[in-house]
Amino acid sequence: YFQCPICTKSMDIQGNSLICRHGHCFDISRYGYVNLLLKSSPKTNYSKRSFDNRHQILEYGMYDVVLEKIIQFISDTPSIRNILDVGCGEGFYARQIQQRTERNIFAFDLSREAIQIASKKDKRKAVKWFVTDLSKIPLKDGSMDCILDIFSPAHYKEFQRLLSPNGYVVKVIPTKNHLREIRTKVQAHLKNPDYSNE
Repeated sequence: YFQCPICTKSMDIQGNSLICRHGHCFDISRYGYVNLLLKSSPKTNYSKRSFDNRHQILEYGMYDVVLEKIIQFISDTPSIRNILDVGCGEGFYARQIQQRTERNIFAFDLSREAIQIASKKDKRKAVKWFVTDLSKIPLKDGSMDCILDIFSPAHYKEFQRLLSPNGYVVKVIPTKNHLREIRTKVQAHLKNPDYSNE
C-alpha cells in the first residue's frame, strides 16, 4: 500500500523498516509507527497535553454518536476493506473502527506526539500508524476504499488520487453549536464569538 514519499516507488517491509527499490529507508519506531515526513513536523496548535485531554473526552463517550454512525456506515458497506483516517489525532476512531469492523485501517497525523499516543494505545498493533503531510500522503493511487475525515482539514485532490473507483469520503464537520457550552464559559477570551467551520 505504501509508496516512497521521495521517489513514489513501492515500499516493502524489510526487517524493522519500510524500504523502496531505490533504497530510501524509513524505520518503524519502537511504538509501531512510521514517520514518513521528509522534514521535521511544523509547529501546530496541539500539544501532547491537548491530545491526552481529547483522548479522555473521547474515551468517556462524548462523541460516541459520531463513532456509531461511522461504524454503521462501514458495516453496511461490504466493499469497504481499506480505510484511511486522515488527521487521526490520538487514534480513537481508527482503533475503535478496526476493533469493531476488522477492516484494514491506515491512520496518520502531522503530529508525531499524536501518533505516538495512538500507537501506544493500540495494544493489538492492528492499525497502521504513520506521520505525514496531508497534501502528500505516501499511499498508492486508488488503494483506499474509504477516507475518514473527522473534524480535520481536507485535501480533496489527494483524496481523489487515493480513492478506489467506487470509494467513499466520510467527512464530519462541526456546526455552529460545536463546543457551545465551553465557548460560552470562555467567551471573553475568544477571537470570534461564534464558531464557524470556514
